[in-house]
Amino acid sequence: VATGEANPQKLFTTANVLGKYFNQLGFDTKKAVINSWLDDRIFIVFRSTGKRNRMFLLQLVSKRVLEPQNSASHIRVDSSLLSYIEDRNNPDVFRISNGDF
Repeated sequence: VATGEANPQKLFTTANVLGKYFNQLGFDTKKAVINSWLDDRIFIVFRSTGKRNRMFLLQLVSKRVLEPQNSASHIRVDSSLLSYIEDRNNPDVFRISNGDF
């Protein structure tokens, strides 16, 4: 049920549970990225490619929140994204050719 505002702790907990589950599926650890910052907003919980070139990607997206009392900031998880890419070398996405617009 969508409430309009994400619960950061529930998003973080759910991502950790899913990350541990994916980690136990036997993906090649040499191809995996686990618990790593992509940039200052995106945290990769789990990313790996299986034997048939299929990829799982689980990310947490965050934002910096300023605390008005002390002008400090902290990271607040805003959303989580789970992607399944059937063929990462040939993504199934709509592409616009030059001159179509």
